[in-house]
Amino acid sequence: LEDLTGIVEVLVFPRSYTKIGKHIKADNMVFINGRLSLREEEPKIIAEEAIPIDEIQEKMTKAMSIKLLTSGINKKALETLKMILLNHKGEIPAYIHFHTPANKKVALAIGADFRVKPSAELINEIEELLGTGSVTVEGT
Repeated sequence: LEDLTGIVEVLVFPRSYTKIGKHIKADNMVFINGRLSLREEEPKIIAEEAIPIDEIQEKMTKAMSIKLLTSGINKKALETLKMILLNHKGEIPAYIHFHTPANKKVALAIGADFRVKPSAELINEIEELLGTGSVTVEGT
């Protein structure tokens, strides 16, 4: 496995390979979850899970927070946000954090009907509506 800082050997035992082998290919970008082995001179990772990079956000996100400034917000923006969330239905809970001009903050858990499937597309749509940095994802 190679990244911008170096190379590490990854061991995949047959039991794990049956689950993750399909993701292990040359030049395929994956997220490896496993244990560190220091038994030999060079450290190695014993792979237990391999997730394609394009699936990592969906699989590792536990919650999504949306920052909403109360000043200047209008009904049309709220309706658009509602439609964006409904178009990305999933299993991840979403929260709205209202920020007032007086610097007061109120968090609101959105109902189960608005659970989302996190993706770069979803984040981009919300940030296009509410501004850059208005979405935060919480992962494992």
